[in-house]
Amino acid sequence: MPSTAIDEWLKGATRPVKTIVFADLVESVRLMEEHEEQTIRRWLQLVARIERELLPAHKGRLVKSTGDGVMLEFASARPAVQASLALQAMVREENALFPDAEPIALRVGAHTTPVVADAHDMYGKGVNLAARLMTLAGPHEIVVSPEVRDALTADLDADIEDLGECFLKHVAEPVRAFRASPVKQYAGGVARAPSVERREKDLRTTIAVMPFLVRSVASEHAVLGEIVAEELILSLSRVEELSVLSRLSTFAYVGRNFSAAQVSKTLSAAYVVTGSL
Repeated sequence: MPSTAIDEWLKGATRPVKTIVFADLVESVRLMEEHEEQTIRRWLQLVARIERELLPAHKGRLVKSTGDGVMLEFASARPAVQASLALQAMVREENALFPDAEPIALRVGAHTTPVVADAHDMYGKGVNLAARLMTLAGPHEIVVSPEVRDALTADLDADIEDLGECFLKHVAEPVRAFRASPVKQYAGGVARAPSVERREKDLRTTIAVMPFLVRSVASEHAVLGEIVAEELILSLSRVEELSVLSRLSTFAYVGRNFSAAQVSKTLSAAYVVTGSL
C-alpha cells in the first residue's frame, strides 16, 4: 500500500476498545528442538480447539496464530479473562492426553485498549503492552493490566494478585500488573466471598436483595430493577433483626448466570430476594 494511502487509512481508521489476549508456548524453542513433530502436532491440535471450542463459547476472535503463540480479541475484559482461564484448563487437559510426553505450558497476557485493525492484524501501543504483559507470566499463569483488573469482580471472575509496578521491555514507565487465577472453590462448588462471611456471634438473619429483572424492550428501563432493589435494601436495613447485604455485594451478580441458591451459598445469605417488573 503506498504511503499516501496508508496515511489516509490511518486518518480515517476507527479505534474501537477491545481486550487483547496473547498466549505463548513456554520454552517453545527447546521443545521444537527436542520434539519437533510432536510439538507441532500438539500445538496445531490446541489451536484447533481454541477456534472450535474456546472462541465461540466466549465470543472471541483469533486475530493470528504463529508457530508458538496466538493473539485473540474480545469485546471486553470479562469474557477475555474467562477464556484465558479456560485456555489454561484446556492445556492441562491436553497434557493429560499425552502422559508419556513432556507437558506443555502457556503464559498469557491481557490488556483492554483502543486498537487499529485491518484484515491481517491489530496495531497500537496498547497491543504491544498486552504482549509485554505476557512476558511477566510464568507457566500456566495469566497477567493482566489495571484496565482489565478494574472490569473484574474479585472472587467471582477470578482471584486477583497485585504484582505491583513492573518494568517492561521498551516501555519507559513501570506498569501496574495483576495475576489472575481461577476462583478458589469450597465444598459446595461455588466461590465464597470472604468480605461477606457471617460472624458466628451475629445471629441476625442475613438477606441478599438482587437487582430486579425488567421485562421491557426499552433499554433505558433496565435501571428500574436496580432502583427497586436499592429501595428494598434501604427499607429492610431499618429492621434491627435483619442483616442486609450492601448493593456492592449483590449488584456484582448482574448479568451472570447464578441461581438464587448459588448466590445464597456464595454470600452466606439465609434468604435471597429476587423479582421482576
